[in-house]
Amino acid sequence: MKIEAKHAVKKLFDKREGDEELYLLLRKSTMHGSKKSLLSMTKLDKRIKITNLENTWAFTRHRSMIMKYFELFFYVFVTNTDNFLYFFMMLSMYQNAGLMSIIYPISIFGYALIEENRPKKGYWDLIRVYTIFILLLKLVANLSWLDDYLNSV
Repeated sequence: MKIEAKHAVKKLFDKREGDEELYLLLRKSTMHGSKKSLLSMTKLDKRIKITNLENTWAFTRHRSMIMKYFELFFYVFVTNTDNFLYFFMMLSMYQNAGLMSIIYPISIFGYALIEENRPKKGYWDLIRVYTIFILLLKLVANLSWLDDYLNSV
């Protein structure tokens, strides 16, 4: 709220006369040890409504607590998406251990966790293409007509 208040004060006093008036108010507040805030001295607190302060309004808007929790869980999920994906990649290796799924832990521990912030888009594209290839390969391998064909040969 302090940042928004500074912007509101700057917007009001961002001209020559306003500069001089603001200088006098600041000087008065520091010299006499006034307990009043700059907003109350400029009488901006009576003119500015909370809906004009976007960040403050977004923080204090009235909604149900359940909706705020859903929003919070959504932001937690979005900011930790890579960690969830690492977990599910390791879970895939645990459940379907084999040479095809060994790529996931190797890529996680060999590249993804060593990156400074997050892995680049190329890493996720490679993992996505590899996963789609594995899924298609497993789909073709589990088709009943392929099984019948291989048994007849």
